Amino acid sequence: MADAAAGEEEGGSDDLTLPVALWLRRHEPLLREAAAAAAEARTFDTEAAILSLCAREGISPEKLAEECAKLSPFSSSSSSSSSSEGQNFNPLGIDVAVALDRAAELRVALANFDEDARGDAPGFVTAADEDTLRVRYRHIKGTSEHTVRFEATILAPLEHLLALCSEIDLAPRWNRFVVDAAVVARTAAFCSFYYASQWSPRPFPQMDSCVRVRGHDGYDSSARGAVVCLESWPREKAAGAGDDRSDRDPVSLDLPAAAARRHRVLVLPGSCIVLAPIRPCPATGAERTRGILLVTLDPRLPFVPSFLVAWVLRVLAPSIKRGIDAVMASWFSPGEGREGGFDGAAPGAAAAAAAAARTGRSGGGGGGEAGVEMRRRLVNRPELYELAKRLVARHAEERGGDLPASPTRPVPPACDRLGSEEEEEESKARKEKQSKAKKARV
Repeated sequence: MADAAAGEEEGGSDDLTLPVALWLRRHEPLLREAAAAAAEARTFDTEAAILSLCAREGISPEKLAEECAKLSPFSSSSSSSSSSEGQNFNPLGIDVAVALDRAAELRVALANFDEDARGDAPGFVTAADEDTLRVRYRHIKGTSEHTVRFEATILAPLEHLLALCSEIDLAPRWNRFVVDAAVVARTAAFCSFYYASQWSPRPFPQMDSCVRVRGHDGYDSSARGAVVCLESWPREKAAGAGDDRSDRDPVSLDLPAAAARRHRVLVLPGSCIVLAPIRPCPATGAERTRGILLVTLDPRLPFVPSFLVAWVLRVLAPSIKRGIDAVMASWFSPGEGREGGFDGAAPGAAAAAAAAARTGRSGGGGGGEAGVEMRRRLVNRPELYELAKRLVARHAEERGGDLPASPTRPVPPACDRLGSEEEEEESKARKEKQSKAKKARV
C-alpha cells in the first residue's frame, strides 16, 4: 500500500488516501477476491482475503477498516459502518468493517450451533421429537435468557424456505399468530431489518421484535447450508424505546405506530436460522430442506410461567410447521417444474394444504394473491434467490452430487422431557404463596 501511495501522489503518507484506495480497488487481486466473495455472501472467504492483504502489508484489519471509514463521506466510525451495511461509499470496493463484523457474527452463531448439534449444551429439555419436527428448550436459572431450538424437515428446495424467511411481511398471510410484520429496511442483498408482532395468550400483551437479519453462505462450515443471523435492533427514539443505539445507526427504522404500545422482546446475538438441503424424499423424490431455528430470547419479563413456555413449544411451534407445509404446497406454483424457477410439490401435499386452509389451522395457507406475490418476488430478487440456487448446485457438485441424509438423533431419556422440573417449581412456589396468604388472613 505504501508503494502504491508513493506512486499515486508525491509526498504520500502512511494513511490511506482516496486515489490510493481507488487504485487498489482496480489493481489489487486480494481486494477483488474479497469483493467477489462478499457478493456471494461467502463471509469467511471475504475475511480471509482481507486478512491476507493486511498480513502482506503489515497493517492490522482494524486499522484498514478505520482508514477505509475515513474515506466514506457518510461514515464517522467503523462501528456505524458495520450497522449500515451497503449504505456507504466504499472506495476499496468492500466495506472492511462490515466484512469483519459479519465474520465475527457468523463465528458466534456457528459456535452456538455446533455446541447444540454435539449435545454439549447443558440444560435443554425436549418438547417434541418427531420425524419432521423437533423442539427443544433451555432456561438457565438466574438469567432472563430463554433458548428455543426448532428443527424441521420441509418438502421444499432451500430457496423457497429462504423466501419464506426473507419476505417477512407476508407472514400474517400464513401464520395466524403473527399480528403485524414488515420489512423495515433492506440495506444490502444479504442485510435487512425486520419487524414483527405476535399474538400472546392473556394476560400477556402483544409482543414484538425488531431484528437485523444477515445472510451467510455456511456450506464450508459445520452448518453445511445457508446461515441467517438474527439480532435485535433498537427502535428509533421517536418510537419510545428504552435502550437505544439509533443515534449511532444511520439506518432509519420506520416502525409501525402500534410498536410503541407493544412489549419488546430481545433476540440476542448468536441466534440463527440454518437451512441445508438433504436427500430427496425416498417415497416421492421431492426435494427436502432441513431448517433449524436456534434463537435466544430475553422476554424482558420478571417471570415467565411454564404455561407460556408450553404454549410456545407445544402450540405455536406445531402450528408454524403446519403453516410452512401448507405454503410450500401451494404458494410456489405446484406443477410448473424446477426449470421455471419453482418445483412441484410432493403428491398429496396440495390436498393437505387445502385441508389446512379450510380448517384455518395453519393460518390459511393457500395460494391466491399471496402466492402470486411470493412468486413475483422470487423472480424480482435474483441477487438472493437465484444466488441461493447456484450455491446449492455448486456445493452439491463439489460433493459429487450427493446430499447428506436426514440426521438420525438418539431418543432423549424421559427425564429430558419438558414439564417436570419447571412445572414442579412453579407448583411449589404457588403453594407457598397460597400458604402465606392464608396465614395473613388468619
